[in-house]
Amino acid sequence: MEPIIQKLSPENWKAFQEIRLKALRSDPLAFSSSYEEEIDRTEEFVKRKIESSWTYVAVLNNQFIGMVRVVFESGKQLKHMVSIVSLFVDPECRKKGIGLALVKKAIADIHDSSPVIKANLVVNVAQKPAIALFKKLGFTEVGISHKAVNINGVYYDHLLMEAIFKDKLR
Repeated sequence: MEPIIQKLSPENWKAFQEIRLKALRSDPLAFSSSYEEEIDRTEEFVKRKIESSWTYVAVLNNQFIGMVRVVFESGKQLKHMVSIVSLFVDPECRKKGIGLALVKKAIADIHDSSPVIKANLVVNVAQKPAIALFKKLGFTEVGISHKAVNINGVYYDHLLMEAIFKDKLR
């Protein structure tokens, strides 16, 4: 059975918070925030997070098994860009193309429904499968942010990546 990829609404905040907390516990290297920071977030906070972005989830048997968010820039001179953040697939469901499907859906919607011409992201250099996934989708490396996060006393670099939708350039 294939998961359904859908855009999330704030009414599903509790299920979103559950998968986000699972992500932070199982994959702390993939996130800039921690489980301890997020565990006590209020309903209003989580709903605002969903409302302020396009949040996609992969649903299988009525369970969220993956997620990714698209955060839009708000400044007049930056509205042509978005950031892809918070990609996660439940460890039991990996290597089945779910992460690829989530990001593809997000990119297709960005491309078709907005004036955006560029998607940015950062990925922990230790996250080799995620880097490979993003490269497969046409993202290119543009730099490294050294010592970008400190997780349990260990510094990690972030790889900066971007994809430019050349067919939308004028």
